[in-house]
Amino acid sequence: MSDPKENKEKYDKVAQLRSLIKGFKNSTDVRIDIFGVILDYVGETGVGLEGIFGLNHKIYTGLFVEGNVETKYNAHILLKSLLPTKDDQITFEKYHGKSYPEIGAVLKEFDVKTGGVMGFPGLPDPDTLVGFKVAGIVWQLSDIHFGSMNKTGLDPIELAETLCRIVDSNKKYLPKVIIVSGDITSDGSEEDYKEFRKFIGHLNKRLWGAVQKYRILVIPGNHDIRWLKDGTADRMKQFIKYFVKSRMAITPFGRKEEESGDGNVTVNRIISKKKDVPPIALVTYKDLELQFLLLVSAYYSGTVPKEVRDIISGLRKKKISDALKKILRIDKGEITHSYIDLLSSEIKELKFDGIAVTHHHLCEFGAEPCKTEYANELLRTLAEKGIYVVLHGHTHMVEDKRFSRLVTKSLAFPVPCSSLGGECVGTHNRGFSLHFIGNPEDKRRIATFLWPIGSTNYFTPKDLFARYWFRLSKDGIELES
Repeated sequence: MSDPKENKEKYDKVAQLRSLIKGFKNSTDVRIDIFGVILDYVGETGVGLEGIFGLNHKIYTGLFVEGNVETKYNAHILLKSLLPTKDDQITFEKYHGKSYPEIGAVLKEFDVKTGGVMGFPGLPDPDTLVGFKVAGIVWQLSDIHFGSMNKTGLDPIELAETLCRIVDSNKKYLPKVIIVSGDITSDGSEEDYKEFRKFIGHLNKRLWGAVQKYRILVIPGNHDIRWLKDGTADRMKQFIKYFVKSRMAITPFGRKEEESGDGNVTVNRIISKKKDVPPIALVTYKDLELQFLLLVSAYYSGTVPKEVRDIISGLRKKKISDALKKILRIDKGEITHSYIDLLSSEIKELKFDGIAVTHHHLCEFGAEPCKTEYANELLRTLAEKGIYVVLHGHTHMVEDKRFSRLVTKSLAFPVPCSSLGGECVGTHNRGFSLHFIGNPEDKRRIATFLWPIGSTNYFTPKDLFARYWFRLSKDGIELES
């Protein structure tokens, strides 16, 4: 049964968006971001483009008929979002083309001018950018923090659209895999998870034209826990609810074995018999000849950390919620001996090159110490299993370009990712990482680039910069200068 309060909130939001659309006058009306309003309304209602024009015909005339070059360019981006595939565009033309002839004209005009590319010019082909043949690109998004901690000012669809413009600029940047390395929410609330679901749904539609569960890997972070009234953690019940049941992505939680319809992707989960030990997932991509090990560093085993107990004991009930939210920001992560033992005993020799993914950082970065107990033991165990790279988030920062961290053969090498949506530390900018994966040769090459998001919430080629260059083999990892 649906929640009456939730239904009322949705109705109020839809009514407000509808009012803004009906009040639009022309493209010079700067009081509202009409493109964002339209995307929001479509996301909430599922109404098609013709339904928007039906609410206010001035949307059609103002954006597609009378608008200047910049307006029509933005209108083209809107069309690519609402009519992402050629089939969508053909269907619209068939049923509504006579009523709205400028839609087809705008699509054709910009396809001719840009060669089918929109977003921004000047983005080089991946092979040219990194200097080797790229077999596939992995996007790593981390610490998006939908909800109160998100600082982008963008709603889920707008944020997804900002990322999609990269692929609109150069189709070769279409990711083979998207990794989300934790903290997708601010406090594990249903509202935050619903925002993420909208975000992932739009990415799927725009990038691939349909839901591609096996292309998206998600692990939980410390903010994705829901703390219960007694101060204990919910063991990711909310996270599991929104991922395992919705089938929108691959996570460490779920059935022991899964396989994509085409047989390209297999998922093998290691599930402990102990309730206080979280699962591990090994995801294999045959086309890339690459395996990802998804780890959980924010499970908390349902126990109450001392910091939480101390706060609870000194507060009245009405203040507990805010106090617990604060404690989430200073957690130290949890990697236990039992978890490492599970990894050590159950993960055999990998078939392909392996990359681990965790939320918490496993070594010190500048002024940011590593608070995760047994971090070194985990790094050593991973290296023993032939996994020499660990992707992570949590710190909301990236290493200085002049970093001097050495590669140690006996330890896996941690690679940080900035926060896409949260508040960043010091001079670090929000953004995400692109991992360019080379062909599986004797020493596979991997280049990690960081792409900060500008103050205008756009990604531009001039801001993209190289951070790490690896050569990966069964014997270890070499860091190139």
